[in-house]
Amino acid sequence: MLSPAHTPDFAAAVHAASWMVGFKRPWGIAGGWGLDLWLGRITRSHGRVRVAVLRDHQIELRDYLAGWTFKIAAMDGRLVPWKDTRQMLMQPVHTLHATDRIGQQCVFELHESDGIDWIFRHDFSLRMNLSRLLTHGHGHVPVLNPLIELLYKSQPKREKDELDFRAVVDRLDDEQRTWLKLAIVRIEPWHGWVDLL
Repeated sequence: MLSPAHTPDFAAAVHAASWMVGFKRPWGIAGGWGLDLWLGRITRSHGRVRVAVLRDHQIELRDYLAGWTFKIAAMDGRLVPWKDTRQMLMQPVHTLHATDRIGQQCVFELHESDGIDWIFRHDFSLRMNLSRLLTHGHGHVPVLNPLIELLYKSQPKREKDELDFRAVVDRLDDEQRTWLKLAIVRIEPWHGWVDLL
């Protein structure tokens, strides 16, 4: 899965992907790292690597990364220990911070699904078949579909999200542009990205 042709620029993302190779459920590098892997080039500096998984698989993820310490990102910004190993985390929790025994860190995003479709957590009417949840980027690393990533990045508007959109938009085909445009219009009809799509 992970080719030897990795450049040092992608080292952090490839390292995080190497932790996940044996996880038998869908997963992909997310955030700005995921978009840059999909593009095959670094477009800006990045923080921690984010990995997307389905909410339904959170307990399996924790079992797979046995020995890691998990913390829940609370709505007030605090990181709260995830003590109960069998506790299913429900909305609004959607981010986990994990640290291994030697201090390496990764952020996991919990994505909604009904077993058939991925579901946008801010509007359950926005869906995408799970067969399109992931694609591949540089080194054949699994990445979250850039349409999903950009939909999340459309709210709220941050400078890094604007940079990511500008880097990716010209690579989208007509079908992808239409899907993203209709999705953004549904949540914010006058969004600045609509005219660029």
